[in-house]
Amino acid sequence: MKHKIISMAAPLTLLLGGCSTNEKVEEVKASNSEVEKEEQGDSGESKYETSFRELVADMSKTMNKVDEIIKQDDTLYEVQEEFEKAVMDVRGVVREFKELSPDSKYDLQQKKIVRAMDELELATTKLMLGMDNTQGYTFQDGLAQYKKAIDLYVKAGYQIIDIRDGKELGTTEKG
Repeated sequence: MKHKIISMAAPLTLLLGGCSTNEKVEEVKASNSEVEKEEQGDSGESKYETSFRELVADMSKTMNKVDEIIKQDDTLYEVQEEFEKAVMDVRGVVREFKELSPDSKYDLQQKKIVRAMDELELATTKLMLGMDNTQGYTFQDGLAQYKKAIDLYVKAGYQIIDIRDGKELGTTEKG
């Protein structure tokens, strides 16, 4: 059985800067370097926008780690400790997303991000509880909820990009 738990992680990298769908992991790393450089100079980004981009990069990295572990052993029999640590790393990023203080123009979208993070927290709980039987209901329900949370997260992230770029909401998601 192959879980595609993070097959939706690719759209997460789009949130780093509204980049194209053909962007590769190397470009994500380059984007992270750009964030560091921008913080040193006057980038024109608000503290929220910068923090959001950094957290998106962190989330993408942690979710990719979870995906790698599942691909390594989809029963999780031999990698339970690694899986548990990776899931806890995801939860750490979730907590940071929930603590962000948005600029007023992002209030609604941040509430959507928090809702997605709540879903993700619940999903990771189910994944942890069900990791002894990856074919069982608890784990499978956790996967479904995980995917739902990612969808909510990506949609809210696209809206943040639209607001940042002065576009009509939904423009980035369609493109």
